[in-house]
Amino acid sequence: MIKNVIINSIAFVVSAIAPVYLYLISLKFRDGLKNGFIFLAIGVFLALVIHSFLELLEMAGYLHTETLLVLMPVFVSIGSIMIIYGAYLIYSSITHIKKK
Repeated sequence: MIKNVIINSIAFVVSAIAPVYLYLISLKFRDGLKNGFIFLAIGVFLALVIHSFLELLEMAGYLHTETLLVLMPVFVSIGSIMIIYGAYLIYSSITHIKKK
């Protein structure tokens, strides 16, 4: 059990890096690209970081598996929608720039 908690802790910390980098990238842009990267960061945060954190809580015994099974699809679905919308904003901005 301790081994699984350590592995899930590492997964949580490593997964938390991605949305931070996406947010830092968003600071370099404005308008559509900035918003796109912000939505990507929020989506990754919801779908990946919170997922890892909840699994860590479950592995450590602070969260029941049944609760985890109810929460996971919600966070993954909302996060995925935000990732898709962020990608759409970035794609729209890039294709708009190419047309100029």
